[in-house]
Amino acid sequence: MELSISYCSIVFLNRYTIALSKIIYYFTMFAGLIGGLLILIRFRKFPIPLLFTAIPVYSIVIHGLILRIGENRYIVPTYPFIVVCAAYGIYCLYVNVYKLGKRNNE
Repeated sequence: MELSISYCSIVFLNRYTIALSKIIYYFTMFAGLIGGLLILIRFRKFPIPLLFTAIPVYSIVIHGLILRIGENRYIVPTYPFIVVCAAYGIYCLYVNVYKLGKRNNE
């Protein structure tokens, strides 16, 4: 069974797939940074939640800054922790916007 998609269509779709992947990657990294900072601020007295921010920061500092290795394969093991931090950041944003909307309606 052959695919009836031309080469130009595949290249066109590949460009947009790569662009979408970059947008998702940068959004996750930015939201993870914001969420990590919020976790550091809110849970600075509790050691367990700080691990979610310490693991990605440690990996980025060791591989990126000290060893000067800029490869994605060193960030991939820490990506789940970055996603957890991003989810917490989005949750905090949602709660703050929801509270602001409630205040304006009263």
